Amino acid sequence: MFTADSLKPYAEAVAVKDNRIMPVGSDKQIRKFTDPSATRVIEAAAALLIPGFNDAHAHFGPVDPDYIELRYVTDPAVITEKGRNRRPGRRRASLIYGGHWEHEMFTHTREWPAKELIDAVFTG
Repeated sequence: MFTADSLKPYAEAVAVKDNRIMPVGSDKQIRKFTDPSATRVIEAAAALLIPGFNDAHAHFGPVDPDYIELRYVTDPAVITEKGRNRRPGRRRASLIYGGHWEHEMFTHTREWPAKELIDAVFTG
């Protein structure tokens, strides 16, 4: 098991109680945290156990034909233009979804996209 502890980067065993990681160490050290009548022991053999969490989610916005995809956009003017292309026939207060812009892509302006880029398109 990888521990992410620079002093003890690997261990043989870990105890978990009430969804909390208890001490890690050798099989012998961890056995004192087990109760043969109540403890479920999982023998992972040579498998690697890594501390962390699993974030399983999805972004369904791009499936919507009205979604404004902004991935790989590097020019703020393109955001305004994409908004303008969605404007025809929309009610004033209608909601338009968009996203996936990456702030690292805006290197020439050093400014992140802001609502002002589309305010002029959707007001009035």
